[in-house]
Amino acid sequence: LRLSSGGSKREPDDDDARSESDENKNKNKSKKRREKTASAQGSGGVLNLMQSDTATMESLAMQLHTMWDGLLQISIYTALLYRYLGPPVIWGIGVLLTTIPINSLTLRMLRRLTREEYEAKDARTKRTTECISSMKLLKLQSWEDFFARDVQEHREEELKRHTKRGVVRALNQAISNAVPAITLVVTLSAYARAGRPMVASTIFTAITLFQQLRFPLFFYPMLLDSMANGLNALRRISSFLAQEEITPYVEYRPKIDGKGGSIELTNGNFLWTASSEPGGKGKTGLPALCDATVSIAPGEVVAVVGDVGSGKTCLVKSLIGELAPVPRMAVNQTSRGKGMSYESDVPRVVSHGSIAYCAQEAWLPKGTIRESIVFGREYDEERYLKAICDAGLDADISASGSTGMAAAAGLLTHETDVGEDGSNLS
Repeated sequence: LRLSSGGSKREPDDDDARSESDENKNKNKSKKRREKTASAQGSGGVLNLMQSDTATMESLAMQLHTMWDGLLQISIYTALLYRYLGPPVIWGIGVLLTTIPINSLTLRMLRRLTREEYEAKDARTKRTTECISSMKLLKLQSWEDFFARDVQEHREEELKRHTKRGVVRALNQAISNAVPAITLVVTLSAYARAGRPMVASTIFTAITLFQQLRFPLFFYPMLLDSMANGLNALRRISSFLAQEEITPYVEYRPKIDGKGGSIELTNGNFLWTASSEPGGKGKTGLPALCDATVSIAPGEVVAVVGDVGSGKTCLVKSLIGELAPVPRMAVNQTSRGKGMSYESDVPRVVSHGSIAYCAQEAWLPKGTIRESIVFGREYDEERYLKAICDAGLDADISASGSTGMAAAAGLLTHETDVGEDGSNLS
């Protein structure tokens, strides 16, 4: 199959531009933000979800009981203080009530700062993961200093945001620790001005109760901080889990009369999805294929030839079910109003047999060449040697001799270690 240049892309006309402009204006802003967050998740973002965010949710679940337990303790200690000191306790309660708006403001600030810190952490983790996974390329191109500075800049930005959040947390902690002492001073001052007798037993009992009252107030700032972290973690996890699922449209059927596999594509109209885009972002919802038809019979070998961006990857991804199937009118506006029904225009892929997909980025498990080729199956020498011959590796692999001698001669052996992702192979 030879695809013309730009075969998977259609030049928009004036009506298309106006239609797309109207649709973009009518989109919901919250949905845009959710889709943007979902599509921005890379390997670093998913790693943070599994490690940091889940641990944050676990910590919040353990501290949530402070919400009712703290209120219960405060109520009991306040009732006992009222019994010993009388109405002057109301002044102390007034001091406690003034901390509510302060805590509310602090919580909002912590939520905003936590969100910003997580964004910086995702960017730093993503960049670090890219550098580690491409370490060999960076060394070959002498790019390590440039990428090291880039990672350091991301790290400094993360530390700066972490410091801002730490300052707010320290301020909140200081206020919460000072509240019991201020409440005690205000209550005893009001008690003395009321002309009540300053009896040692009453005063020391009140001091003890105020000391006990300090503990629930001490844990409330920690609860507020955990709630701020937990809300952001829950929002990130829910955004990841709420990503749109790809509609399964490939029909897998058994082979016909025991022959080789075959595959057939009709009405091939597809859109890009966030998970199927090259690079993972930038073209979500744009047309990928329009009215493609493919029929591959058993035993046929088909090569797809075309320029860059002509749709070769789109065609392969459509056959393995990684694009969003849509009617033709969704990718070709000129087909509207021409008597096409939705049922007769839905893309359809029928595969007789299973499908194996080898991406452009090759992947090899750690182990020997023999283990990589056998790939966990029972070793069959005849089939194994035939696979080496079919791959054109028979001239590169030495059938005899030690691994060291073969390496000195520039050859490989069946027991040569390929390394992680084939790092030992050229």
